[in-house]
Amino acid sequence: MNKRLEVLKPTNDDWCGSYIVGDWPSSTGPGSVEQMFVSVVFNGMIGDGTWRTCVWGTDDCGMEYDCDNGAECLEKFLQVIGMDYVDMEELTNIGFVSA
Repeated sequence: MNKRLEVLKPTNDDWCGSYIVGDWPSSTGPGSVEQMFVSVVFNGMIGDGTWRTCVWGTDDCGMEYDCDNGAECLEKFLQVIGMDYVDMEELTNIGFVSA
């Protein structure tokens, strides 16, 4: 089964295009980023137990965390949801890599 969760989170970084959502959130930075939790699909087929939580701006700037344990990856997703601001340095500190 293919699962997908998506949320918008405020950021203080410029993600080479950040989402602007009216007056929300009141960020000191340029806007918000999209955060996702997904089962990874390769060439139209579900990967064999691969999960990803990732953060993307509106274009081609993003960071990802992949693992073969859905519960671990979901926990990483929830850790990012708990951040006040989703910034690149903080993501790097918890194991995310540039994508």
